[in-house]
Amino acid sequence: MVEGALAVLVALVLAVAAVRATWTSEHRRVLDEERHQVRATTVTEAVTSASDTRSGVPDAALADATWSRPGSGAHRGVVEVPLGTAAGSVVLIWVDEHGRVVPKPPTDADMAMASALAGVSVFTVLAGAAAAVTGFRDRRLEGRTLEAWEAEWAAVEPRWSGRRGE
Repeated sequence: MVEGALAVLVALVLAVAAVRATWTSEHRRVLDEERHQVRATTVTEAVTSASDTRSGVPDAALADATWSRPGSGAHRGVVEVPLGTAAGSVVLIWVDEHGRVVPKPPTDADMAMASALAGVSVFTVLAGAAAAVTGFRDRRLEGRTLEAWEAEWAAVEPRWSGRRGE
């Protein structure tokens, strides 16, 4: 019983450590990635193609667009835009230091969700492993106890019941 409680406590401490480590690494990653939001002008009308969008959101579409980033010149490519965006519309996109389109940086809520998922995963795996090990140990201990009891009963039962031993 005490071992199980201790195992759960250790799993909880390690889960909290995983949450903290994930949160810190996600923040560091966002800070290390150089992303800039720029204005892009659509060249074509938005075409619905949710399977090709980064978000998979059904109200998203794709359009050819042009944009420029100081230091990397003019660029042209396909960007994700709201459904119904007309040619010539200005949309905000995220680009890297070379002017390539990149996904929007994760929000604090995204990072919190990733951190929580890491913590829950660590806790579940460790607590499950501890439960499995404890259950296995208990079954082996119970098996030995039953074997010892049966051996003792085989010696005591004939005297107790008055039957002759075999």
